[in-house]
Amino acid sequence: MALLLRGHTVSFLLVYALVRLLATLVAVLVYQACKPALLAIPWFATLVQWTQAVRDWALSQVQPLRDRVVAVGRLAPGVIARRFTAVRRWLARQLANCGVRGGRWL
Repeated sequence: MALLLRGHTVSFLLVYALVRLLATLVAVLVYQACKPALLAIPWFATLVQWTQAVRDWALSQVQPLRDRVVAVGRLAPGVIARRFTAVRRWLARQLANCGVRGGRWL
């Protein structure tokens, strides 16, 4: 929090993201180590089954869109690159019109 208060916003965000990532990693490791014991608890096993069912349903809803995106990417890989380049050029023009100079990061 001291980083944020002193104006080091980017450093704060990087440290925060790293801490969250490590916390998630530890939680996953503990879950994997204790999974058999946790699934022996009836309410927890029911919760895990329900969560997996919701995940499977969501993936089945999104799968047609994912298949279409992959198919377009395979048919015309250059189209995606050209579109990305066009968006970058448009953004560079917008920033130039606003008086932002440099723009080499684009």
